[in-house]
Amino acid sequence: MSADLGTYGISDSEIARLLASLQQERTPLETRRGDLPVVQEFGRRASFTLALVAAQPNNRKRALDELDRDILARSTQPSQESRVRTYRALCAAWQVEPFPISIESIRSFAASMKAGFYRSAALYFQAVVNFQLRFLREPVHPLLRSTIRDVTRSVKRGLGPAKLKEGFDVFALANLIDPDDSDPFDALNVHHFADLLIIGCWFMLREIEVAGAVSQHLTLHGTEVQLTLPVHKTAADGNMAIRTLRCPCKAIIHKLCPWHAAERHLIRLAGRVDSRASRLTPLAPSEHGQVLTKFRFIELLRNILGAAGVQLTHISDEGMVFQKFGGHAMRVSGAMMLAGAGVPVSMVQMLGRWSSCAVERYVQAAPIVAVPSIPSDVLRGEHHLAQPSAAMVTTDQP
Repeated sequence: MSADLGTYGISDSEIARLLASLQQERTPLETRRGDLPVVQEFGRRASFTLALVAAQPNNRKRALDELDRDILARSTQPSQESRVRTYRALCAAWQVEPFPISIESIRSFAASMKAGFYRSAALYFQAVVNFQLRFLREPVHPLLRSTIRDVTRSVKRGLGPAKLKEGFDVFALANLIDPDDSDPFDALNVHHFADLLIIGCWFMLREIEVAGAVSQHLTLHGTEVQLTLPVHKTAADGNMAIRTLRCPCKAIIHKLCPWHAAERHLIRLAGRVDSRASRLTPLAPSEHGQVLTKFRFIELLRNILGAAGVQLTHISDEGMVFQKFGGHAMRVSGAMMLAGAGVPVSMVQMLGRWSSCAVERYVQAAPIVAVPSIPSDVLRGEHHLAQPSAAMVTTDQP
């Protein structure tokens, strides 16, 4: 291989250095959470030499495997694989071949989806089509795509609108804040984890974005708090998203202030023994300094919300009990808080890094959070509810 690259004017020492860089282990954050997006070194320049190294016979398979692995986000791959497995299982129940896709397999699968009241039939068919294109390398005839569109309409007909995103009242966390608690960060401490949730709600973070961030990504500059998101889920190119908020406090410090919540959190992180030895301390470390798993993070989040008096479950019409909050709880609740306070949806979309109108599903339920407190607000004389406009008030004309 050295001789091949030497024809391009690359020295042996540079080849050795490049090969060594290819063998470097991934960062600790990536090895702890397999679903975290890949993040390359910030500002890294393109290298024609590395491109040539990937083309060598011994490196071709690995290069192609890495190419295929990053077509989808790591957090998306499990759901795609699960949908394809569901498709295979239902096709087997109908005794039809799943691949290559046929009109018979499409109609059989859709009939089961309709009988099972599936709302996301389009996502299942999308996963199935992409599997055939990417892995089986077989095209999907336009007639099959037309059939999929037809049966998808049939499956969705009569199901009603999709359920709104579940959010909680961020102001409920105020009772859990302890400004005097400066002990080293402990995920089991309700005061500590509540501050982390406040930061997540203001910046509208997904659970996976919290897991991918480290302490150096949260910084204070004067009266501003800045957060850098190195693993923004929807950014396929890995660009870092940076958002800045300013401290709103004057004479009195508000318990939900994002700047003071970040200050308390950074002080507690700095107090941990493991943080002194590494600049890559997770923003939300576990008891042993590792990145919290998704399951563990959601478990801790629900414990905190329960301590704040938030209802954690809801009961379906069939009497089944369901958990209300998941990995998007901070993102949903932050968007609802801002929209409920009158922040324009366009600004919520920019701060929350939405690239589509999906933000509307988050903010459309914002007034619902305020509804339960209307009786107490009215009885206390807090007339902040919408008043009739001048155009709606009628008076007798002289």
